[in-house]
Amino acid sequence: MKNWFRFTRAEREDIRRAGDASTIGWFFAAAIGIGFGLGYWVDSWAGTEPWGGAVGALLGIGAAFMNLFRVAKELSRDDEERR
Repeated sequence: MKNWFRFTRAEREDIRRAGDASTIGWFFAAAIGIGFGLGYWVDSWAGTEPWGGAVGALLGIGAAFMNLFRVAKELSRDDEERR
């Protein structure tokens, strides 16, 4: 592995973009899990089982897709600027 400072600017940018893209999968799992967890907590507090968990999971899925589109837009914009 090369020393970080010996990478060219383009190589460092490619590494940064790969890191940004790799977070998408983790964010999907985290957003859905957190949404479901909060919904489950609401269910236990309000006695509305299973609706809180279902709504929380759906909100988590929505947040995950919003992040996916945001990251894709940033990567696309970066790609257009490099041309």
